[in-house]
Amino acid sequence: MIKAAEENRQRAVSGAKTTFILENAALFQVPESADRFYFFNPFSVEILRSVIGRIRESWYEKTREMLLFFYYPSDEYISYLMTVDELEFLDEIDCQDLFDGKNPRERILVFQMGEE
Repeated sequence: MIKAAEENRQRAVSGAKTTFILENAALFQVPESADRFYFFNPFSVEILRSVIGRIRESWYEKTREMLLFFYYPSDEYISYLMTVDELEFLDEIDCQDLFDGKNPRERILVFQMGEE
């Protein structure tokens, strides 16, 4: 999957501004320049709490607008995200038309931390 993502990044107009990192999410140190985060419901809520905690720490160290995108979120993810004081729910993008069937989890939730 990371190989396909890298190939797409190289073709993208803004690809030079994008970095993909493959490592243990619970140990990821958030760079102060990071401002966009994409998640595909890949791990437990406990790990998500740890990751959000690190993102929050980075935001407090260097305040900036951050956008967080959650594709195919579980109810457990949503329940947790709605309790994080620093996160503001911005939008929901319905992706059900991308695949056969009507799976309500086929969506992207967008949250913001901080403002420009």
